[in-house]
Amino acid sequence: MQQDQAKELFLKYQSGKCTDQEKAIVEKWLNLGEATPFNLTNAELSKNLKDLDQKLDLELNIKKHPFNYSFAAFAAFLILFSLGLYFYVSKPRANVTNTASPSSVRDVDPGSNMATFVSNTGKKVNLKEVPDQILVHQKGFNLFNTKEGQLVYRSTSKADLPLENPLAIHTVFTPRGGQYQIVLPDGTKVWLNSASSLEYPALFTANERRVELKGEAYFEVAKNAAKPFKVIVNSTTVKVLGTHFNVMAYADDQVTKTTLLEGSVQLENGTKINTLKPGQQAIVNKDGDVRLITVDPEQAVAWKNGYFSFNRTSLKEIMKQLSRWYNVDVIYKGKVPIDEEFVGKIKRDAPLSKALDILQFSGLRFEITGHQLTITPK
Repeated sequence: MQQDQAKELFLKYQSGKCTDQEKAIVEKWLNLGEATPFNLTNAELSKNLKDLDQKLDLELNIKKHPFNYSFAAFAAFLILFSLGLYFYVSKPRANVTNTASPSSVRDVDPGSNMATFVSNTGKKVNLKEVPDQILVHQKGFNLFNTKEGQLVYRSTSKADLPLENPLAIHTVFTPRGGQYQIVLPDGTKVWLNSASSLEYPALFTANERRVELKGEAYFEVAKNAAKPFKVIVNSTTVKVLGTHFNVMAYADDQVTKTTLLEGSVQLENGTKINTLKPGQQAIVNKDGDVRLITVDPEQAVAWKNGYFSFNRTSLKEIMKQLSRWYNVDVIYKGKVPIDEEFVGKIKRDAPLSKALDILQFSGLRFEITGHQLTITPK
């Protein structure tokens, strides 16, 4: 009965029917970052109740927040989640197999700091091969590639290197399985996700700071009221003065998503202008239609903070994200329910097989062969 209550609560959460109090409880579970095995004894269950009580502290104190579900039901709910992954789908556990030969890698490693820098002349530099080196020298700045995976424009007074044209255009692009950080000449910080590119001038000499994005990036824009910062994404311009926001605009997605964390941004699409507030997301389709919704902005930037975070996310969308980060091609065979939704959270530094644990109750079979992931119904 306790497990049934827990399942009922989580299903309410999935369908958006929870009260604010119920929603807060479930989301607190999802953020604990720990869980327990399925086969708990009564003694272990009792211990978990105490541990959970300590973690939730006063936030879930029964006296302050009367609630019908018992703490035993809470613990029963936690039994459904293991290894830091949180989900509920009432289907059999999936199988994950690997057909790699004994001499090859038996799993797919997660992505890492990888990117290519393209100079104004078209010269390409693999940034992983040139850590701690100056790539470009221009008046007042050196472009430095750190060993931590950052491109940084640093001020300098040196004049012993040939200067690059201040109107030069620089491009950084990441492959599938790569990510990189860029500190632009104005101090704006950019986190570039996998399979993405950012094009920008070597110096912001015009009356605006204009960059062009393909893929996904998180921006922390340096404030400069005299020079608005503009991100060009497909047919949309995101205009800001100084703020934190995320833009997701992959070519294989049907929409572009701009999520605001702090400050204010304007979306300009033809004659249409929409202003976002913190916690809002603008969804722009291929026709240029804009829809504003309220979201948890931290979920939109989970990738930048080292996590995959799924909240009623379809299998198809999950596989897109895994494909980009693990550099794998996803093959569907048979009637795979690509629109089925999942809830979960996992660190991006885990190998692919670990990431697939989030789908362990999906009733699907996963087969890893080199950099190909094949999904079939069980």
